[in-house]
Amino acid sequence: MTVFARFSILYLVFAIVTTVVLYGFSFGHLTKIGFLATDLIKYMGAGPWVLWLSPILIYYVVGHPARISEALYGFVATIALVCGYTLMKGIIPVLVPYWADGMFAQFDFALHGGVAPWELSHRLSVYIDTDGAVRTYSGFWGAFAFSFPAFLALSDQDSIRKARFLALYALAWIVIGNVLATVFSSLGPIYFDRYYGGDTFAPMIASLKDLTFPGTSVDALQTRLWEGLTRDDGMQTGGAAISAFPSMHVAVATVWAVYMTERSWFFAPVAIGFAVTILFLSVYTGWHYAVDGYASIVCVLMLYAALRQVIKK
Repeated sequence: MTVFARFSILYLVFAIVTTVVLYGFSFGHLTKIGFLATDLIKYMGAGPWVLWLSPILIYYVVGHPARISEALYGFVATIALVCGYTLMKGIIPVLVPYWADGMFAQFDFALHGGVAPWELSHRLSVYIDTDGAVRTYSGFWGAFAFSFPAFLALSDQDSIRKARFLALYALAWIVIGNVLATVFSSLGPIYFDRYYGGDTFAPMIASLKDLTFPGTSVDALQTRLWEGLTRDDGMQTGGAAISAFPSMHVAVATVWAVYMTERSWFFAPVAIGFAVTILFLSVYTGWHYAVDGYASIVCVLMLYAALRQVIKK
């Protein structure tokens, strides 16, 4: 865990230096970084997700108090890693202007029998509660996304497996969330028309309104990110970062699914079901093209296969 913590802190330093080089040194920029870290600490340490995961974490804390210090390392490392990831995500349009949305929209259409995936997902809206969907996609996902290293520290005694999955977790954020996202710079369906013009996704926007998404936390975040992008002329700082491909929501959910599948076939169906749910909701809410999620799943599995060969008993 200490290696994971050092790596995460070094990546945060790298991200800070990179953004300072691009934006120039200013106390305003460094202040935004400080607020970003503070917001992450508040969310991870005092957010409502703690209530959802607390029984699991308390169970392991009580049973294995000696592992608490390692879990704290994991907590600090996660803050550093996600801060670094967010800062690097924010410079994507500066390095590579958004370009890939049209290609992904066409891929989606071709892969789903000439029908847009969002339309297929909205056909199931009669079975889906909007508040529950938002809570799952934002809240429950955040609970599992940010607790993974601490959960490993508290619950897993297999040092090789812990090392492998900490590496997978870190690589998912960096390789999938930063490197590939920069190469295939894209905004996602919800921003397509506003950025490129036209009315390609106007029916989706109208359908989301019918589903009463306006006013939800997902809608509020989508609006805030767009305002941040337009206000800063593409230099997304302080956590205001837009990137669609690949989907980090699906990537992290897949990391959990792979971990639970390796560790316990009893819990594997639940973890896999959660990953599939996040994939579905990523399309349902307008955040992502379906191929964003598909690519994330493939990338996580490829990284996992490689790490199985590198980090093994």
